[in-house]
Amino acid sequence: MNGGVFKSYNTSLAKLIHWTGLVTMLIQALYTLLIYLLPEGFRSEDYAVRELPLGLSIFFCVTFVVVGIAQFRCRPRSKNDFIIALATHYLATIAFSIIIPGDLVLTQLLWAILLVATGILLGYRMLTVGAALFLSVVICQLLLDGGQSLNLWEQASYILCTLIVVSFAFYITRLRDTEIIGSDAYERLKNQEILQVQRLKTVINSIDDAIMNVSDRGRVRLYNAATLNLLDTNTDLNGEEIDKLFNLYDESGAKVKLSHILSGIGDLTLEREDLRHAYSDGQMINLHLAISQVRDSFNSTSKPDLGGFIIIARDITKRKSLDDERDEFIAIVSHELRTPVAIMEGALSNLKLAVKKGRNIKSFSLILDDAYERTLFLAKMINDLSTISRTQRGINMDSELINVKEFMCATYTKYSESAGIQGLRFDLDSPHNLNVNTSKMALEEIMQNLITNAIKYTHKDGSVLIGTKLKKDQIEFYVRDTGIGISKSDQSHIFQRFWRSEEYRARETSGTGLGLHIVQQLADKIGTEVKFESRLNHGSNFYFSLPVVKD
Repeated sequence: MNGGVFKSYNTSLAKLIHWTGLVTMLIQALYTLLIYLLPEGFRSEDYAVRELPLGLSIFFCVTFVVVGIAQFRCRPRSKNDFIIALATHYLATIAFSIIIPGDLVLTQLLWAILLVATGILLGYRMLTVGAALFLSVVICQLLLDGGQSLNLWEQASYILCTLIVVSFAFYITRLRDTEIIGSDAYERLKNQEILQVQRLKTVINSIDDAIMNVSDRGRVRLYNAATLNLLDTNTDLNGEEIDKLFNLYDESGAKVKLSHILSGIGDLTLEREDLRHAYSDGQMINLHLAISQVRDSFNSTSKPDLGGFIIIARDITKRKSLDDERDEFIAIVSHELRTPVAIMEGALSNLKLAVKKGRNIKSFSLILDDAYERTLFLAKMINDLSTISRTQRGINMDSELINVKEFMCATYTKYSESAGIQGLRFDLDSPHNLNVNTSKMALEEIMQNLITNAIKYTHKDGSVLIGTKLKKDQIEFYVRDTGIGISKSDQSHIFQRFWRSEEYRARETSGTGLGLHIVQQLADKIGTEVKFESRLNHGSNFYFSLPVVKD
């Protein structure tokens, strides 16, 4: 039987019925042929023989064989096919029972097989039709016999056997329905369970955190795709020991085994952020581990390993780094603000005391000037911090078309006065009437910091040159000065936040240490890199490139 048509039927049972149909047809053909071939003296007197021409009997024998082989070769694939096949068997059995000589016991057996097959394959309704045909055939047999070979008691026994056969067929059909109901319920529950597992796997695999189910013995039983990414592997992790997968160290650098953590967790849910995982190449990441024990709801003693643990692991290296940077930032800002705030507090306190006692305020002019300078310093630091915040959030970073020549002329005009006050020669070299597409705010902020630094760290009679160069499809912006320059030991630090050189001439100028850090942040946002060349006492050259917008 085709399992794709009737999924509720047992495939082995359907094959058995299919073979039985062929065997019964062959038995009917062979039995009929033997009855006519045996000499009359060998025939039992119990047979109810209706003499037919030998040719007609042979015809029936051949028909039985042909129909049996045909139905065996052409397997039914739909309900209608089963009905046609069984109808063929019914006709053959009716012919065998009424027209062709036959043993009543064999007839009962054939009908029993036929009715059971009908009930199993087609259900109660078709079985009722088959049972009615069977009873009709039995009645016809008894009427045709007319008491010639069967007495009244034998006829009653025959009818009773017929009823037993019908009852047996209905009983088998009931068992078949019970089996189908149970099978359907099992298949339904099985499909629901498979669907739930698929949904669970889909949800787990869509989570960015590594999730694992580990047995009590520390072996992996289930994991999601993020686990492979976290552990940087493509191998199957099922059955692997957890200590071989995680190479953990605590903050002091001591080796930590995850299996030891699991064994001591108890009923608690454990979370740790003090562990680091080391890869085979030596790289280390900070981990957030959340571990929970899975309890066996059935409390099975025969299978104690049904529980285990759920481990959720997350790479928090970036967050840890940000936390460290935040703590460092707060510490540095606090340190940088301490001195100007203290000076301002002292100056204002002295001024308040002088006013209260009626003293001459002019004697505090130097202190007030210093307080004023510190106020400007605080204002600049606040502006720089605000710029960093805007840069990181991408505020006012929309690109626009900027004419290089017009922009450089406007920049030169903006800073020429301050350069003149410093006694510097301030020049512009930007003949390129080209366009770039970038954030104007970012470009202005970068040039502002580079130019103000060049003016600040260049002594009187020095020079500052700003300009552009065309290099293939890139336009290079540069700021050159003849100032104090940057020592080799300081060159690797100049883009760090709040960093200022210890060189005394650099310390002579006020600054927040945020200018070049802002330059680097903005350059990253607009897709470029600020480079520099510098020698101590020979000046510096800062430059970066942007792609030219072609017409």
